[in-house]
Amino acid sequence: MKAYTILVIEDDFLNRRHIKKTLEPHFNIIEASNSYEAYNAIKTQLFNIAIIDINLGDDAEEEGIIIGDTLNNEYGIPFIYLTAYETIDITTKAFQTAPKSYITKPFKETDLLMSVNIAIQQSETLQTQKTLTVKEDFYYTKILIESIDYIESDGNYILISS
Repeated sequence: MKAYTILVIEDDFLNRRHIKKTLEPHFNIIEASNSYEAYNAIKTQLFNIAIIDINLGDDAEEEGIIIGDTLNNEYGIPFIYLTAYETIDITTKAFQTAPKSYITKPFKETDLLMSVNIAIQQSETLQTQKTLTVKEDFYYTKILIESIDYIESDGNYILISS
């Protein structure tokens, strides 16, 4: 059984397939081909790490940077940029969102695998706070266990007070 799940956010079909082919023997893969699918997956799926293309199409030239920032600040999920952008302006913006790695296209399969494994290892090492993941309507929410005062059961539902 594959222990880790990766969200791949890539608008180009061939690049997305190449990434999936490289990673699928080792990880579970969730795919998103645009920012709408990416945000839907972020809100409804459980995954350990994301691989994000910065340019997600004509109307979303730097949308990947916004998604990376959201993953970092709102969800605490590690991510890697895999993009063709190499300009100082774009790389500076991307760096400010705290990615675990930045890989330029075309990529070497070994570089991608190593970057993913290193990012997972670093994230596990840094996770000192234990969380409880609960489904709230259609979304998953992480709650710090130390912030929970009590949990009350009400049939099929629970009330978590913090």
